[in-house]
Parts: sequence; C-alpha cells; structure tokens
Amino acid sequence: MKHEWTFYAEVVSVVDGDTLKLNVDKGFRDFRIKENFRLARINAPEILKADPAGHNSAEALHHFLWDLRSEYRPLVIKSSKHGKYRWVIEVFIQDETGEFNINVNDWMVENGHAVYQEY
Repeated sequence: MKHEWTFYAEVVSVVDGDTLKLNVDKGFRDFRIKENFRLARINAPEILKADPAGHNSAEALHHFLWDLRSEYRPLVIKSSKHGKYRWVIEVFIQDETGEFNINVNDWMVENGHAVYQEY
C-alpha cells in the first residue's frame, strides 16, 4: 500500500530549480523547519555550474512562488517517499478559486525551466 502525506508549507528560500527550503506544518504543533525538499519527477539545471540556465530556473521558481504582497505564497505539499538525501514532493499553489490545484512541478516543465525525470 502506497501512503501519501499532505501538509501545508511555507517557502523559506528557493535553493535551485528543483529544490526548496521549507517550513512544513505536520500538524499537532509538529514542524519541520528550514529543511530542503526535492521536487518530484523533474530535474532542473544545476545552479552551481557556470551555465546561466541554473540561475534562470531558480529565478523562475522564485518568481512563480512569490506573490504581490512581497512574500511567498502558501503551499500544499504531497509526498510518498524519501529520496537519497531529502523528501521528494509535489508542490501545489492556489488557483483563482483558492483551491491548491496548480502543480508547481508541472509548471516548471511546461515553461521550459526543468525536464521530466523519474529517479
């Protein structure tokens, strides 16, 4: 049986185009604070290399998650597995109805900032 967990989270920072540093509310006053999470199913260019694509990918993710009040949008994350180094997550932001229906992982690929890749 595959279990999937869903939590509310807030962005601390964008590490690169496929990694976020988050504060996660696990419920019952239990939090993960400033922990790195990998976006599931995608791979973005590395930010540490000289290639500007890594910086462009991270900037695109930052701007997509940033709202007009000059703060990061609230997120819902879903995870069913822990990767080699960190939790692997699907990230969702609110659509115009207020529902968490916009998949950030897919948005990164659809807008050319990452590619689909299973690990």
